[in-house]
Amino acid sequence: MADRSLIEWTDATWNPVTGCTKITRGCDNCYAERIAERFRGTQGHPFERGFDLTLRPERLQQPLSWKKPRMIFVNSMSDLFHKRVPRYFVDSVFDTMEAADCHVFQVLTKRSSLMRHYLRGRYGEDLAPSHIWCGVSVEDQHGSARIKHLRHSQATVRFLSIEPLLGPMGKIDLKDIAWVIVGGESGPRARPMEKAWVQDIRQQCEDAAVPFFFKQWGGRTPKAGGRLLDGKEHNAMPAGEYSKSGGLRCDSDENGWRPQLEHGTQPPRPVPSSPKEVSAASGRVRPLSPANRHWVAISKRAAKGQGRRDPTALRCRCTPAVLHAPCR
Repeated sequence: MADRSLIEWTDATWNPVTGCTKITRGCDNCYAERIAERFRGTQGHPFERGFDLTLRPERLQQPLSWKKPRMIFVNSMSDLFHKRVPRYFVDSVFDTMEAADCHVFQVLTKRSSLMRHYLRGRYGEDLAPSHIWCGVSVEDQHGSARIKHLRHSQATVRFLSIEPLLGPMGKIDLKDIAWVIVGGESGPRARPMEKAWVQDIRQQCEDAAVPFFFKQWGGRTPKAGGRLLDGKEHNAMPAGEYSKSGGLRCDSDENGWRPQLEHGTQPPRPVPSSPKEVSAASGRVRPLSPANRHWVAISKRAAKGQGRRDPTALRCRCTPAVLHAPCR
């Protein structure tokens, strides 16, 4: 598990399963396979078996040891819903996610029908806890069935990762979708992505009031083309409480809206402004973690003579897709 991730839309990665097999053309130049296969045959290396599907039971409890809340991309080097991953093992992964509810878990799959079936079997008519986000990966309009499966799944927060975008998406049904990520392919055989495709998706997200996140243009390296679309970064993310029974939530008192954490853990720093976080005390700018982007500074003035922040310093920015309980 990587405590820090270079992926722009998450904080960390957790891989209780590694390895996969290809099922769509979006898999053709898989970055995970490229990384893993470099170490095939290297004795003692985690990828000694290359990209062969491998269960990692010794990693199942890892998120429970992380005390600081963060967003965790589950199986960045595999697909949890691969048909060769046993049901009992998927159960163990979900058991850990449910227990570690101070974190946000981002579960992404191309095997959308298997995820839909699993969530229905585990939760019945209920929804998965709100700190477990479920998403599907699509690469063009031919992946629309995966979006349909996701929309009919028992997930509270549903998101799309349209990466690598390899063709126009056409009309996207964004009903009950909380977030859309778009990105181009990277690597030595990267296929180009047209600007018009991205702009069309962005416009559909704006029309449907769905947060839009543009990850990269891609190229030989992930950073080669940069992240600017029409001259600016797009870093929108779902807003809302990060867990069902604990973790991040909103609270209110005479000081106005402010981030709170249950179970005695420490809250995130309270004055972020996307895409950078500003320290009210020093004015220094530092990178903003995805888990903190929800908190929006609308004032950095200190209340005169009171030694505390102005009561209007923070406000809660909720989207229609996911709404804080106190804001309903």
